[in-house]
Amino acid sequence: MNKLLSNIAVLLHENWKHWIEYQNSCCNKNIIGELTMPSVKVERWKRQASTTYSQLSETEKDSDRELALKWVNNVNKMNFKNRKLEFILKQLNNNKNALEFLAHLIHKSWADWINYQFDIFTKQPLGGMIIEKSQINCFNTVSNNKFEALPLDYKKMFTRDAKQWLKQLYKYAKDIEQIDINAV
Repeated sequence: MNKLLSNIAVLLHENWKHWIEYQNSCCNKNIIGELTMPSVKVERWKRQASTTYSQLSETEKDSDRELALKWVNNVNKMNFKNRKLEFILKQLNNNKNALEFLAHLIHKSWADWINYQFDIFTKQPLGGMIIEKSQINCFNTVSNNKFEALPLDYKKMFTRDAKQWLKQLYKYAKDIEQIDINAV
């Protein structure tokens, strides 16, 4: 795996880790170690996951914008020495629409994850969800490890997502400048 892809995958893993920690902090732990996700959160997150970024409230968009800015700052610190990414970062740093596009990517990535989680979690009669002990252990293993120490399947998942992000960012950079990104 090339260094650029690996570093983007690390950042995606950090975003995922941040989400899992927040999600778990919203849950109640029962006597056997399972987490109960309150129905209010389930309903809100389901609604947000099924809403496109452009249809979110400004407050909800601000959350994605905050992550987008954090992502840009982290990428800027990594000094990739990649002309295409440097061009894209220049756009992200100086172009509000470019940052909105990145926030859109962050929202879509989060929505895909939420939809996956809600498919595997045990539903409760009153609308809450149970995160079973085995799922908690799995998520904690991924959250508590650095990217390099993750099991291969998880590395592949974050790398796949990094490839998709880069492809979308390259396409966006090409579209906004209407230039051949390969010539940059």
